[in-house]
Amino acid sequence: MLTSDAPGFPCPSCKIPIPATIQHLFTGNIYCSGCGLELRLDQASSHESLTAAHRLDDAMSQAEPMKADALGHTHLSPRETPKRTRSRPRRP
Repeated sequence: MLTSDAPGFPCPSCKIPIPATIQHLFTGNIYCSGCGLELRLDQASSHESLTAAHRLDDAMSQAEPMKADALGHTHLSPRETPKRTRSRPRRP
């Protein structure tokens, strides 16, 4: 059974979960490992949706290194705090 987080859907024929990612959609062919049913995506009628999926996939690919970079900046120990700088001079 697919969890709610797993990409995919149950096979319309045998109900076995079919994992399907954006990359699977780009190929246009998805297969059920249980009964062998082949599902084909009509690329012509799905053009607008596929274009949106490509943009989403590109954005996710660009975000992944930024996420890794942000999570990798844990060089301060919990007791250390960054030094603060003042943006304006102190009042006398």
